[in-house]
Amino acid sequence: MPGEGEETKARFDFEAHRRHAVSEYALVRSLYEDFAWVVRDILEDAIERISLKASSIEARAKKFDSFGEKAVTRSDRNPDEPKYTDPMKEVTDLAGVRVLFPKTCGANR
Repeated sequence: MPGEGEETKARFDFEAHRRHAVSEYALVRSLYEDFAWVVRDILEDAIERISLKASSIEARAKKFDSFGEKAVTRSDRNPDEPKYTDPMKEVTDLAGVRVLFPKTCGANR
């Protein structure tokens, strides 16, 4: 129990923060998915144009559970607060494309 004159600070509600962040992300995730596929198609065309063979080209938008986990990452400076106070503006890996080449494809030129 705090002594006289001491303020009790409410604990940050990480679960509410996660739910809010994921609900905001749900509104735009399809845009990131579309973006990833467009970039994937551009890369695939460029790779074909220079006569390389990729083993695989994958595109994805960040999954909801992964985004939620990232949203509730604790701050290094104060673990009682989130690292990302506004995850939709601060999380930067919402879409990704990965291209894998066989070791012998000549991609090092």
